[in-house]
Amino acid sequence: VRFTGLRADVLTGERADVEKYIKGNPADNLVGSHSLFNQNIFWEWVRNQQEKFQLLIVDESSVLGNLKTDISKNAKEVWGLFERVIFLNATPFEAKLNTFYSQLSLLDDSLLPVKTKFEKEYCKFDYRGMYPKPTGKYKNQDKFRWLTGYRYFARTRKAKGGVKADCESKVITVPVSKVQREWLKKSQMTQLVYDCPCAFDESIEFNADNVPKIGGLQKLLENDCKNADSILVFVHYKQAQTYISDWLTEQNYTNRVLCGDTKDNERYGIIDDFKNKKFKILITNVQKGLDFGDCDYCIFYGFDPNPSKMVQFEGRMTRSFDIIGKQVYLLCGEGKETERLNKVIKVRAGAMADFTKTDISCIMDLLLEDL
Repeated sequence: VRFTGLRADVLTGERADVEKYIKGNPADNLVGSHSLFNQNIFWEWVRNQQEKFQLLIVDESSVLGNLKTDISKNAKEVWGLFERVIFLNATPFEAKLNTFYSQLSLLDDSLLPVKTKFEKEYCKFDYRGMYPKPTGKYKNQDKFRWLTGYRYFARTRKAKGGVKADCESKVITVPVSKVQREWLKKSQMTQLVYDCPCAFDESIEFNADNVPKIGGLQKLLENDCKNADSILVFVHYKQAQTYISDWLTEQNYTNRVLCGDTKDNERYGIIDDFKNKKFKILITNVQKGLDFGDCDYCIFYGFDPNPSKMVQFEGRMTRSFDIIGKQVYLLCGEGKETERLNKVIKVRAGAMADFTKTDISCIMDLLLEDL
């Protein structure tokens, strides 16, 4: 409505809301949630109103990244009701190339070969062991870009002349504590050990001696981020979010936590308060769909295994055309975590850059600088 001036209705996927909408006086344009794909009564109504809608736009199309899910199957069945179907996705390359494959196949099932042939053509596998395992590395990038050229269009700020200026991105490496070394021997959840060993044993005190990342975070807050009036801190695990929030409160840093458990009526209040500088630090792992306003500082307390999602998270504070004065920091423990960052996450970032055009991004520059 704001950008086009067109009248539009908003509809959830709840059956009661759909029934009320159908019986009312619908506008010519509709904005609805993904869950509408699972409401048969809505699509029956659309079938009887074929002159009503000509264009279907699916935002955050990675929700259709698995062809076996009900939402993908339902979506495929309704394509024929529209003259045009457009997918929008700020980070089309997900953790696996197969997620990209699924979206393209839904748009045009004749575009790409069958999945097994596609994987053989573009994915590299480790054939040691009983079964081949994906390595996260890819091949034949030029062929893939040529093949998908009429179906996939990358629209980036960089390509349109956007610039990045006065930005900084760097990795802050911290040591491993005695407590963490002990738990690294006992647990396969290495990321949680680095972020919050207290999640395994509540008797462990959450301080810089036991959790060196907190010491690294404190130095960032006292030095690099000392002039910040608002800071985004990405924390993957909910257990760690709670401990960090309590620790920040003890250090007199005003903060709030926003995660999947946050109720909707609280969520928007937290975001508004953060935008209005009513507290300094927002601890969250929410990567999509939210605008955190005029925030220039982003700290990754840990990293997501999918670099695309880190780009998405950074995007919560880089909403403008030009990216000016943004500071991005990534805390990383020595040993296994640093090794995983260099040998897995950076390789995935490189594969992502090979297959799809990258936009202006501090975190991507950081991940790609040594490749």
